[in-house]
Amino acid sequence: MEVTTVVSILGVFIAVFTVTMTLANMEPEKREWLRQLWSRWFNRAFYVLLFVNSPLGILTFWLGNGPVTRGAVLMLLLHFFNLCAGFVFLLFEQTEKALVARNAKREELEAKVERLEIELRRASGLSTLDG
Repeated sequence: MEVTTVVSILGVFIAVFTVTMTLANMEPEKREWLRQLWSRWFNRAFYVLLFVNSPLGILTFWLGNGPVTRGAVLMLLLHFFNLCAGFVFLLFEQTEKALVARNAKREELEAKVERLEIELRRASGLSTLDG
């Protein structure tokens, strides 16, 4: 191996070690905020790469001048599958967000109903509403 390759690899290991030690020494709130930030940006980068790379691969297949080979057809199918899977992933993410919002609203309403039941019991002198 060349010296520059060894130095580059060593630099990457030092950087990873430094980032790991910095994260380990952070406060839990800051660590969680940073984790969410990186998760959000990695997620966005994934979708940008997916929705740019696959259409370009399909376009390259359709505009290609050479003979159609098995490998080219396989790559076309993989790009098409990636696009379909990307849309399914987006659908799952949006469904999860909707369910989380629905569950939060439901918990809020259940807590409100419980508070109103307690007030009603207190006001009417009943021990329970059921019986």
